[in-house]
Amino acid sequence: MIEMDRLLEKTAWYKVAGVLVKGYGVASGISSESPYPFGSLVMQKPYFNERGLDLEGFFLGTLNIDISPYVFEIFNPLFKFEGVEWYEGTTAETFSFADCFIEYENTCIKGYVYYPHPETKLRHFQSKSLLEIIAPYIENVRHGVKLSLYFNKEQIRLTKNHKEARYGDRP
Repeated sequence: MIEMDRLLEKTAWYKVAGVLVKGYGVASGISSESPYPFGSLVMQKPYFNERGLDLEGFFLGTLNIDISPYVFEIFNPLFKFEGVEWYEGTTAETFSFADCFIEYENTCIKGYVYYPHPETKLRHFQSKSLLEIIAPYIENVRHGVKLSLYFNKEQIRLTKNHKEARYGDRP
């Protein structure tokens, strides 16, 4: 467990409440609709690893966390991988990752915000208030549970959402 008080002293962090919601099941491969039987993250992991992001020990699926009424913007990612050709027959994609911590049942868990850039993923439509988080497996976590999230202010910007918008929306 990471002592949040010491962490918060070293870097400027946002703390925001969120609710775990059901995702599409594509990253983990649990959806019968997923074109990737073992999940997209299993297939992407070696490409991320060769670029410097080691996801060993992390669950290869995402926690989908609604932080409304806030929306987020990753403006200075910890990692940004452009032109990742991870699946034959699709266009290359860009992925960004930012530091985060999940506080759940008095435990603080290190994770990453996983952000497939919508401009490189044509069918990626979701709320700008929905974060996809990669973290180690969390026992007994379930949809509807409230979590606290911590984001590095040097990587992510949070603002109040005054109009529902979705990534991938076209003007």
